[in-house]
Amino acid sequence: MVVRSWNDKPNGWYRAFLSQPLGHVKIADHELSVRAVRVRSARLNDATDEAFAAKYTTKANAKYVKGFKNPKRKATTLELAPA
Repeated sequence: MVVRSWNDKPNGWYRAFLSQPLGHVKIADHELSVRAVRVRSARLNDATDEAFAAKYTTKANAKYVKGFKNPKRKATTLELAPA
């Protein structure tokens, strides 16, 4: 699973994963143990852009799809691998 932070707040989830890569995420009724790894691959980062664009297709979401392509935001892309 690949995730990207919209805002890099000092006390946000992205910084928490950088300081402690092991953690948990909840998806529906399931809690998963994960290990966060920075995405360094331009190809995977670009594929993440495409995935956001394919998922969020409404006019209201267009600014977020465009915003997630911002280099500063792309730099916050993490892969959450099973721990």
